[in-house]
Parts: sequence; C-alpha cells; structure tokens
Amino acid sequence: MSTPNKDIEKVEVRVKWDPSPHGAAANDLDIIAATYPADAPHGDPAYLVHFDSRSPDGTITLNRDSRNGQGFGF
Repeated sequence: MSTPNKDIEKVEVRVKWDPSPHGAAANDLDIIAATYPADAPHGDPAYLVHFDSRSPDGTITLNRDSRNGQGFGF
C-alpha cells in the first residue's frame, strides 16, 4: 500500500485574520480540525479536535487562542 504523505512528519497550519477595529467588539474565530478514515473520506469524521484539546493519538493539538486576531506573532 502506498500513501502520498508517508514522508510527512509534521504539518503546521497558520491562520491570520484582520483584527477588529479599535473600540469595536472582538471577532472570535474558532478552528476545529477533523480527521476522516481512509475508507470514508467524505463521511462522518473519525474525531474532532477543538481549542484546548488534542486528538486521541496526539497528532493534532490546538492550544492557541486569540479573541482579536493579535498575539500570534504575525
């Protein structure tokens, strides 16, 4: 069996959005990661990972939060 990502050990995804204007209410962006089984890539996810959680096998960790789009080093 061959897989196109067999040499990939780590993937990082960065998201940047425009912060709210000064004095305006904060825009909160929530990110949820989902993994799908190989035999059903368009079906129900095997599991979901949201802020302050990690996948059961430890391959996905979401541990950063920003209420206004600032503070991530961009």
